[in-house]
Amino acid sequence: MSRPFVHLDRIWFYYSGTRWRGMPDLFEMGDSARDAVGLATLPLDGFASIQAGPNPGTLTTRPILFTGRKLVVNFEESVKGYSGIDERTELRIELLGDDGAPLPGFAAQDADVIMHSAVRQPVTWKGKGDVGSLAGKPVRVRFHLRNGKLYAFQFVA
Repeated sequence: MSRPFVHLDRIWFYYSGTRWRGMPDLFEMGDSARDAVGLATLPLDGFASIQAGPNPGTLTTRPILFTGRKLVVNFEESVKGYSGIDERTELRIELLGDDGAPLPGFAAQDADVIMHSAVRQPVTWKGKGDVGSLAGKPVRVRFHLRNGKLYAFQFVA
């Protein structure tokens, strides 16, 4: 088995398959033994996600300390058009203090809505994304999600 690697923001896994189970089977099959190489891919950080459907959901982290000046998310919008329900994709992110109250300027109503898939989508509030003033302080991150998958988030320089 080969080791997975990252290419174009996807994780690539090459694998092989065959019709035989062991050496005796190989000799009995003669020329009919077939081998193949396949490729499986996942989105970057795509091993697990938090997902919400048409009914909105929230996820709140416990208090975290971070360094950096920007928050980015790995987010994927859901496939649309199959249920007839309002299927807008929305991700809003708010930052909360250690006490759970929204921080001024970083509340859900200030958050710019993320509606499209991106591996390193910058998070902004009223067009501004600098969170450096909160670095080193305990902060909770609350995600308001509808019709999408959140794979990862991180604070970056």
